[in-house]
Amino acid sequence: LYLVQVAIRGVIDAFKFVFDFGRLGAEVIQTTKSFEAMTLSVGSNSDLLNKLRTAARGTASDLELMQAAQTALIGLTPKLGNEMANALPHILEIAKAANAVNPSLGTTAFLFESLTVGIKRLSPRLIDNTGLQLKLGKATEDYAKSVGKSVDSLTAEERQIALLNATMAAGDVLINQIG
Repeated sequence: LYLVQVAIRGVIDAFKFVFDFGRLGAEVIQTTKSFEAMTLSVGSNSDLLNKLRTAARGTASDLELMQAAQTALIGLTPKLGNEMANALPHILEIAKAANAVNPSLGTTAFLFESLTVGIKRLSPRLIDNTGLQLKLGKATEDYAKSVGKSVDSLTAEERQIALLNATMAAGDVLINQIG
């Protein structure tokens, strides 16, 4: 009776494995299609996944990278989406650098999400999770000067681009500090 029970448990475990493997395969296929559509919709180049792989240096799977990129790009206009897509590999490097400097800040995935969501929501407080201290007013002033506009005439999208640029600049300082 015991051997029959062990055999049945083995068969159940095998079916569970096959089912889980099939579900994961379907998730990968769907995520890949969505990723390709998302990057196309924001006008990003087709090499984004390779750039993210290089930035991750083996610390994240392709599935995780595609999911994180899609979360960062959801709901963005083509202009901001393109800017963000081009910046994502560097934002990932900034998140990795922040984690390397102080692991208690959170995982690289958490810090990456903090950076991208902080930029999308115009929330320097989320970006502060990485240790980077940004002033939204200064970022928008600098961007307004660079495009020949007044701060008051900047659109929400332009303010997000301003914060993206400021985040990238502050991130460069962090990356240079840790080498």
